[in-house]
Amino acid sequence: MPRIPTDRQGPDITHRASAPQICLTSETLPRSGIDLEDITTQTVGYMTLLAENLSAVRALEQPMNVHRRILAQGWV
Repeated sequence: MPRIPTDRQGPDITHRASAPQICLTSETLPRSGIDLEDITTQTVGYMTLLAENLSAVRALEQPMNVHRRILAQGWV
């Protein structure tokens, strides 16, 4: 089993990120090289898939609820 070195106080932190480096704003986004249209399209695509999956799960859940009620009433 690997040993954890005990001769150090912790990680050597030489740089702390500033808020503009972490949070993209309307001012920093154009300089970041990130394509906002691409991000928006991907987000809408993921949200559409999520909505479709939730609809499918709900459609499957309904018969299961009926089956559970039948089992709970002892009809089987």
